[in-house]
Amino acid sequence: MIKRVFAVICVILVLSAALSAAYYPKRIVFDTDIGSDVDDGLALSLIHAMIARGELDLLAVTSTNASALVPGYVRMLNGYFGRPDIPIGTPDMPAMLMDGNFMRLTLDALEARCVADPSAPPPAEPAVPLLRRVLAESPDRSVTILMVGFATNLARLLDSPADEISPLTGRELIARKTDRLIVMAGTFNDRPADYVENNIRFDIEAARRVADDWPVPVVWEGHEIGSRLLFPLERLDRIFAADPEMPAYVSCRHFGIPTMALWDLAVPLYAVHPDYFRLGPPGRVTIREDGTCAFTPEENGRDRYIEPLTDEESTRILEAFGWLLSQPPRRNAE
Repeated sequence: MIKRVFAVICVILVLSAALSAAYYPKRIVFDTDIGSDVDDGLALSLIHAMIARGELDLLAVTSTNASALVPGYVRMLNGYFGRPDIPIGTPDMPAMLMDGNFMRLTLDALEARCVADPSAPPPAEPAVPLLRRVLAESPDRSVTILMVGFATNLARLLDSPADEISPLTGRELIARKTDRLIVMAGTFNDRPADYVENNIRFDIEAARRVADDWPVPVVWEGHEIGSRLLFPLERLDRIFAADPEMPAYVSCRHFGIPTMALWDLAVPLYAVHPDYFRLGPPGRVTIREDGTCAFTPEENGRDRYIEPLTDEESTRILEAFGWLLSQPPRRNAE
């Protein structure tokens, strides 16, 4: 009897550990075109808020923007939250180089105060080897990739060959080590048939490669979602009245747009709290040669897209953004 009870307890403990490892915290890679707009920095700040809540573990930040400002800017954001050593990857075949002036102004104002020891963090490295290493070192089916920019890095990861990092090809690594991809790209409801969304426009070939051959489930956040998530700068003024040196907020002030559409923040929020959103039917997303996209329903299809938001859903999501962004940074909390 004692042996049976002990065996049951062991099974429960093993299952509990397995479930905890699978769900809390969620291991993510954040792939971004940071520097082209300010919502990437706000999305990264949202990620840090969820790290402090024990909901996420950020393995790496990889950029598709080749600006020389990006590594320092990302390190400044991470350093503000006490995590300056998170690996940073830069593109070797960039689709874009955009030196957003707000990045330079924010770095000039805050870098010394946000990074505790600027000499300590490792330098940025090429994105594809970094992605391969992060995946190779991770448990199977444990990593969720969040893409809020162009598909440049992920297409090159998909096509990467076996090497000294792993005997698996990029496609094999993705299939074994990741559970899903969450993408801000395309449009599925409210745009003309000839509309090409920006995250596809700048590297159509890479977007088509990912859409055609990504081996695990993909959730797509279309342009129409962020278009309903409008955040006035004056609302950020109220949120950060007690913390005016929060880097992403400083960037928003320098960006100078009175009302921002928060496309990129929906991706990490969905990763942790999908109940804020509704998904369309399963199917397959296709990106045509001209960059327009189509969705074809398929039973057991790989892809889902986020349904257009109601007014009530938009309000709830914006409230969640505000609440998470307003949390204290909890530097070195983990």
